[in-house]
Amino acid sequence: HVLGRRARYYAALCRLELGDAEGARKALKALADAAPASSLEGALARIGLADADRRSGALDKAVESYRALSDEAALGMPRDYVIMSLASTLETAQRTTEAVASYR
Repeated sequence: HVLGRRARYYAALCRLELGDAEGARKALKALADAAPASSLEGALARIGLADADRRSGALDKAVESYRALSDEAALGMPRDYVIMSLASTLETAQRTTEAVASYR
């Protein structure tokens, strides 16, 4: 059910903000696996996982996730946020040439 998936997504974000990165990651992974690939909640959960990687310092993993999301044909939302997050993460990782290409 859509409302239940959305509630689980927001609950996972709350866990992340409260410092429970592992609990948030588990909840986001479960939601990403259960939600239809083209659903908004599924897309948000996969983006949330990439954001969690970025916040934890796993920049290469985050870059890989953002790239996969930006290439996903059935992504349930516009790609602008994903592309900007990819560019910002590349910039943080001091991969300037790739960041500039992503920003363009």
